[in-house]
Amino acid sequence: IWRFRPPGWIETFKRVQAVYNEGGLWNIYRSVKRHDAIGFRKGVLIGTDECGNRYYEDKRIFYGRDRFVVFNNDKTGLFDVDATEIPPEWHAWMHHINDRPPTDGSYTKPIFKGPNTPNTSGTPQAYVPYSTTTKKFSAWDHTSAPNLK
Repeated sequence: IWRFRPPGWIETFKRVQAVYNEGGLWNIYRSVKRHDAIGFRKGVLIGTDECGNRYYEDKRIFYGRDRFVVFNNDKTGLFDVDATEIPPEWHAWMHHINDRPPTDGSYTKPIFKGPNTPNTSGTPQAYVPYSTTTKKFSAWDHTSAPNLK
């Protein structure tokens, strides 16, 4: 029996299925544009932070959307970015709380502030509180239950 299977048909099917699972070509385009994967957004480089994130400003775009960040994706994947990776001084500039960027020397970091750490929720390093009180009840143990046949 003759069967024609082009090389890599399984990989092609998996790619098509991934596009479908992501919501189609339009949603993939929007995701790539949102994360600036191929440089859609243009702007003037204002500065970089200690993590390697680059901060831009584009005066042609309306107020509130004119400042954006391109995350340093060396440690993480292309779309694996988190807003908690932005340090507080750059956060203030991004949200128009402070009009001067931290690169001009106007920002002085308080001595009690430590280094910026990203959010660890959902990871093994996440903080889990423990209880200091005794339990008021115990969990049911099915092995100690009588056999009800």
